[in-house]
Amino acid sequence: MHIKPQVYLIGIGGIGMSALAQWYHKQNVRVYGCDRSHNDVTKGLERAGIAISMSEQVTDLPHSVRMRPSETLVVYSAAVEASHPLLQFFSAAGYTVQKRSEALGHIVNPMYMLAVAGTHGKTTTASMAAHILHRARKEVVAFLGGLVQGYDTNLIVHGALENPVAVVEADEFDRSFLCLRPDVCVVTSTDADHLDVYGHQRAVEEAFEAFVQLVPAEGTVILHRDAAEALAPKVSPTDWAVYAQYALDGAPIHAQQVTMDPEGCTFDYISPSLVIPRLHINLPGLHNVENALAAITACLRAGLSPEVIRQALSTFWGVKRRFERVLTTAHTVLIDDYAHHPAELKALLNAVRGAYPGRHIAIVFQPHLHRRVKDFFEDFGKSLDLADQVFVLQIDAERGGVLPEVSSDLIIDVMQRAVKHSCTQDDWLDQLKRHCPEPDVLLTVGAGKAAALAGIAKSWLLSKHSQC
Repeated sequence: MHIKPQVYLIGIGGIGMSALAQWYHKQNVRVYGCDRSHNDVTKGLERAGIAISMSEQVTDLPHSVRMRPSETLVVYSAAVEASHPLLQFFSAAGYTVQKRSEALGHIVNPMYMLAVAGTHGKTTTASMAAHILHRARKEVVAFLGGLVQGYDTNLIVHGALENPVAVVEADEFDRSFLCLRPDVCVVTSTDADHLDVYGHQRAVEEAFEAFVQLVPAEGTVILHRDAAEALAPKVSPTDWAVYAQYALDGAPIHAQQVTMDPEGCTFDYISPSLVIPRLHINLPGLHNVENALAAITACLRAGLSPEVIRQALSTFWGVKRRFERVLTTAHTVLIDDYAHHPAELKALLNAVRGAYPGRHIAIVFQPHLHRRVKDFFEDFGKSLDLADQVFVLQIDAERGGVLPEVSSDLIIDVMQRAVKHSCTQDDWLDQLKRHCPEPDVLLTVGAGKAAALAGIAKSWLLSKHSQC
């Protein structure tokens, strides 16, 4: 594939866009980009030598980008609106302009590809599979939706890439995953989400049906049992060379002898043709056992031996902001997580209960997007009620606009069990200090701006304990 000498990325600080930026940089392409604010991702890209601007003005574009439209590829995030001034300029001036999903497809579609999709679980499952392949010394390039522990990057590259396996987190937002052509696909879940894009649950399922049907007849389809039930009868097991269903139980591929503790889970992998006993993952939660079942199945299809998979799994430490233990002291465990959907919150809190039975669980949660709260506020309330004490911040409306009739109070009002507190971005820590001065197990949770909560909570806890 021909690559232009330089690329400009609009929204470069997004997790998916930053992986593209790193890939182009590794291909000796001149990489430029812009975003609306600095974050840890943009700082890391700048340390690697990538020029990033916080300006959206055409006059602030690098001279090379403005003067060489024929030599410049412009890539923009799906979160960038059509009215963005730079996007309008590039489109009108004749630049080659692609969505991130299109650009990613051009890179990975020529490769043998394992794509992991799902409304929940795809980041951990894809990262787990990429780690296993990397530890097995396979040629691999992985585009992931989170920073993998031990790698501190969302782009994993190993080997000469003469015949690599591409591991791709396939994003359903804006139907982006329909630009991929996977040889192996995993679907972890098809719950309703992004209803601002899809409108209703059935449209979500139709998109996943279309994605699965992109796998060629000689390919492999691996579906969670619930996803398989949702996509039937459009997705038929007879359409592919290999079709597999997995679940914790009640599926041909399942787990047995599952035990949990604060350090993770141990289980047996059971399939109709193979048993791998006493596997260990360093991640609590039954949902992570299911993620491991999917990753193991995909890696077996890639030709890896059970023993190689066993050893690799034991060295996988997860993804930042996915049950990330930010601090563990004699007084408190602080866990940070990206969960921003009711099903993810439920899985997270159940995992915390399993890992820390009998302990008091407090959660600081910032809802993400007004439309998501409007669609799921009752389910959010039910999930948060699994905690003992809940601090709910105002909604982070980083995209999708503000709905005046929607607020965090919708969630708080339907909660019936947990002790609950309504907070703002400015006063949540003061409320936490007042109402939960000695937290036992404390969670900071949410997408978007919620990524900053854990650092603030950690500083408070360290300061408080240093004074004891």
